[in-house]
Amino acid sequence: MNLLHWTRNPLEGLRRRRGRGPGLEGFRDRLASYLAVFHPGVKLLSMVVPSYAVLRVENQEVVVDFSLLYSWYGKNPESLGPVLDEFLEELGRELSNRSIPPFEDVVDLLFPQVRPLGFLKEFSPRFGKGRLVRIEIGAGLYMLFVMDEGKGMTFVNESHMDAWGVPPATLKNLSLRNLVSLGRSLDGRGRLEDPEGYGAAHLFILDRLMGLAPGESVLAAVPHRDILLARREWKDERVKEELALEAYTLYRHAVRPVLSDLLVCTALEGGGVAVSLEKEKTSV
Repeated sequence: MNLLHWTRNPLEGLRRRRGRGPGLEGFRDRLASYLAVFHPGVKLLSMVVPSYAVLRVENQEVVVDFSLLYSWYGKNPESLGPVLDEFLEELGRELSNRSIPPFEDVVDLLFPQVRPLGFLKEFSPRFGKGRLVRIEIGAGLYMLFVMDEGKGMTFVNESHMDAWGVPPATLKNLSLRNLVSLGRSLDGRGRLEDPEGYGAAHLFILDRLMGLAPGESVLAAVPHRDILLARREWKDERVKEELALEAYTLYRHAVRPVLSDLLVCTALEGGGVAVSLEKEKTSV
């Protein structure tokens, strides 16, 4: 039975089948409650249709096919626990059997992600091989790295670095090169939305996206993983208020939230941006 389905965009290919089957809400609630009590390391992020759910397991986001489990629940709602235990045991084995690919095989698959400190505290060990590789960028945000294998993302941790023998700077350079190659751009409203999962990561190349000269600053927000918002008028109070409201609204309803606060991004000599919280910038 193929339980595991990795995807960068859990909604990809499912939108046409969106719907609520009989008992879906009860199934989702029972599933979330059981995981919280008996499998606290597994978190239900979302459920799109009865057959598919997005779980966070072992610091990775996994899309699983729940069709058999959902069918079982419909007939035996009180016996969900043992069947779910068996399901998660098999899922754990599949995750454990994933090997580290050679570095030369992943150089074109590396991409950056932006996450807050809270994400690292919750999902990354402080020490050891499972510690997620990160570079601090300011404002409580970090650059992380993923391997995009077509059907999903795997965060790069210290075990990958030990196997590859490369420094974080190499991951940064390669991942930013690959991000640029996607060819994404801000729309006329100053919004970049990427359902593939790299919208917020474009913060790292905001100078390139907006044609900023060294020392030039803009206002930005990364409310969740898939969206970057940016405005040139970073000192305009009306613009700040409008952007703050939009960012906070998106942040509140996000499955993968990043930051509700506004940022000031200043272009650096040699490329890239310096990032600070807007409220800190204006208080100086």
